[in-house]
Amino acid sequence: MLIAKIENGQVSSVNDSREIFNTASPTVQQLLENNYMQVNLWRDHNKLFEKLVPCEPTIEGNWVYTVEVQILTEDEIQFAKDSAMALIRSRRNELLQQSDYTQIPDNPNPKKTEWATYRQTLRDLPASITGDPRLFTDWPTNPDYVELGL
Repeated sequence: MLIAKIENGQVSSVNDSREIFNTASPTVQQLLENNYMQVNLWRDHNKLFEKLVPCEPTIEGNWVYTVEVQILTEDEIQFAKDSAMALIRSRRNELLQQSDYTQIPDNPNPKKTEWATYRQTLRDLPASITGDPRLFTDWPTNPDYVELGL
C-alpha cells in the first residue's frame, strides 16, 4: 500500500508501507500515530469523456490522491472511438471466419439460411452501429446459441 507522510498539513513524501512499517497493511492507528495517510490511485470518473492523470499528492478528507481527473480532448475521444471500432471489426471478422463452414455448398446444416442471415448481420457491422462504438454490445446471436436459464 502506498502511504504519504504528512508534515505541517502537507505531503512530504510518498512511500510503500513495507518500507516504513515492514507490512503491506499497517493499521489506521499506526498510520495516524506516525503522521501517515493512505494514498489513493483512483478517482471516480466517466471513462468515455475523462481520464486520470498523475498529479502532485493532494490531501482530501482521509486520503492523499496522486491522480486527478481531466477531460479527454476531442482527438483522444476520437482515437478511443476509432480503437473501439477496430476491435469491433476484428471480432466481427473472427466470428465470420468461425462460421465460414456453415456456407459450404455440400454442408447439410439444416440452419444454413439462418447462418447466412447471421453472417450478413455481421458483415453489416460496423456500418449499422449507431452511437458511440465504445458502448456497443448488440452482437447478433448465432443460430446455434443456447441460453442457459441459470
